[in-house]
Amino acid sequence: MAANWISPVPHIAEIVLDKAEKRARVAVRPSADGIAAYLRGRLAEDVPLYVQRTGTDPVAAHLAAVAALDNAYSAAPPEKARHLRAALAACGIYYHHLLRLFFTRMNDASGVSALIATGEAIPPPDVMTALQRVRDEITVLGGRGLTPERGVPGGMTKGLNEDELHQARTMAAALLEFALAAETAFRAHGAEWVRKEDIDLPLPAVAVVDEDGKSSLYTGEVRVVDPRGKVLIDGDLDAVVKFMTGDAPYRVGPLARFNTGAGMPTPQAQKALDRMVADLGSPPLHRVAAIHWLSVIELVAAAELAVAALDQLEPGDSGLRAPLSAPGTGTAAIATGAGVMVQRLALAANGLVTDSQVIIPQLEREVNAALQTTVGDVDPEQMSAETIAAIEGVIRAYQPAFVPEAPFLLRITARGENGATIAQWRKP
Repeated sequence: MAANWISPVPHIAEIVLDKAEKRARVAVRPSADGIAAYLRGRLAEDVPLYVQRTGTDPVAAHLAAVAALDNAYSAAPPEKARHLRAALAACGIYYHHLLRLFFTRMNDASGVSALIATGEAIPPPDVMTALQRVRDEITVLGGRGLTPERGVPGGMTKGLNEDELHQARTMAAALLEFALAAETAFRAHGAEWVRKEDIDLPLPAVAVVDEDGKSSLYTGEVRVVDPRGKVLIDGDLDAVVKFMTGDAPYRVGPLARFNTGAGMPTPQAQKALDRMVADLGSPPLHRVAAIHWLSVIELVAAAELAVAALDQLEPGDSGLRAPLSAPGTGTAAIATGAGVMVQRLALAANGLVTDSQVIIPQLEREVNAALQTTVGDVDPEQMSAETIAAIEGVIRAYQPAFVPEAPFLLRITARGENGATIAQWRKP
């Protein structure tokens, strides 16, 4: 877990060498099944508050729930509510990517990323200011820190007054300025690392695209493409759910969005993407480390989207909610920083949840596929230096860093057929 005092951004901290399965895999983490079960019997309007406890992005979880409830009540949120939600979604992506890019690699002395500790590329106070600023922006838009409370079926409960809207626009402009500086800094300090980290992992990709077929950082149609870029599923959400809940590995997140979409949804992010394409090539691209270059490009896009949404927003609390029809079943998928999130909610006539399903982005599937490809079959009783080095190489490619030599935490646990620990290796 990276920088616990800042945010619960997951770090791939433990790899298990499983004797029964003869393979290396990510240590099992809790799924969203528990929260899905917990939602049953709850009042529909409370779901956006409860579902934030999935252990993943709370802003995205909140917005996915309200989108599913929109569909369950056949309600079309007014334009004003859509702009407010879009700004909130963009800030949620920004917050996720900021943490991933700057706080996932650890430093022994400070517990913060090497970039913050050394001051290379971007002054550390600028990073901390951006982190506080986006947290404040989410609070202004969502009403309750990093766990928003204003999304409801058919709209939002509260808008922004003139002072809050001015504050939000000022913060969004500053976040865009920082994101552009971060993109420039990454090309100077991180791009070479991406070029050298040559782990390629061809996988199908699942992502949300907007109405123009470009990468979406919020709503749209879900698209699945094969490793060659051929479209397998386009907009059929039932088929997407079946695909995502199957056993085959697939890719989600920034690299998946790059491989499924036709470019970025905003102009300055598109210019940044063009620079990356000139360096690494066009989609489909399967270089794992490219995830992090794309993350900093999406940081720019998220800030641009927030600025655009706030520019279209009018102050006041009027015109924020649409009328609701009789409750039924609603399914929605949205883009999150880590990938696609799907929520399905079935409601009774009294507005209680009778059934639910929550699918959260799972990087573990992709990492497990990379471990199988790179490390191959393993014998936990023979934890060789070669096996450890191969595992380190895979995990390093998935841990972002502006400063490539920055350390990261890793534990490798060897387990016998009965699950008992045979041996353990730790870094550092």
